[in-house]
This record gives sequence, structure tokens and C-alpha cells, in this order.
Amino acid sequence: MLSPLSFFDLTEFSHTSLFFESEYVWTALNRLKEYMDGFIYPQLISPLLPQGEPLPKTVVLHEGRILSAAGLEIIYGDTTKQQLQVRKDGATLTGASVIRAGVVHMGDQLAWGHGVMVESGALIKSPPIIGASIEVRP
Repeated sequence: MLSPLSFFDLTEFSHTSLFFESEYVWTALNRLKEYMDGFIYPQLISPLLPQGEPLPKTVVLHEGRILSAAGLEIIYGDTTKQQLQVRKDGATLTGASVIRAGVVHMGDQLAWGHGVMVESGALIKSPPIIGASIEVRP
């Protein structure tokens, strides 16, 4: 049987309740809408992250806060290998995510993982749950 364990190591996965070992991996899709409807999304409201229009300047998400990227050093390493780094005054902002200018997001149900890079031109609509070390592209 093509169970979830045939495809994934779920030991550190935050959403393991979507999967059951005794069923095909794709049957988790049947529970996805209900799961996402019950998910508690963080509230990230800031004039730095306008809704429904292209982001005018790059912003950084760090520890539940939205920061202007102005004055921060961003090292655009391979995001999927946890090489994206953001520094402030020489100190690394561990787990910081970068949302580039030109991104459009719509809706208030958005969950961002640590170390996410959202490239210019991407459109993100509610209700995504974006995992850690993910690149979102147009």
C-alpha cells in the first residue's frame, strides 16, 4: 500500500493528523478543507503588508512581527537548504521569512513557516499554510 510513510518522514511534520498509516497517502486530501477551516491562523496586520495590491517594498516576518527590510541584511541563499538569512546589526534573525516587493496577498488566513522566501510576482490567496524553508514563486 502507498501509505504516507512510503513518501514522507512525518516525525517532525506539524500536520500529521491529516495522515493515517492504514490508508493511501492521497486520501488526506479528503480532510484538507476541514483541517484548514479549523486551523488557527496568526493575525499579521500591518501597513507594511497591504492586502490585494502589490507589496511596495520587501518585508521580513520574524517572531510574529512584520519588519521593513530597509536596514536589514538579506542573504539570498538556497531557501530549501535553510540558507536564507536575515541579519540586523550583525545578529541573525533566526527563522525570518522574506516577502519580496511585488507580492500580492489576499485574505487574513495566511500561515507562514520559518525561513520562507516569497518571490516578486507571487499571488497568495487565503487560506494557505506555508511550511518552513519553502520558496513561493509566481
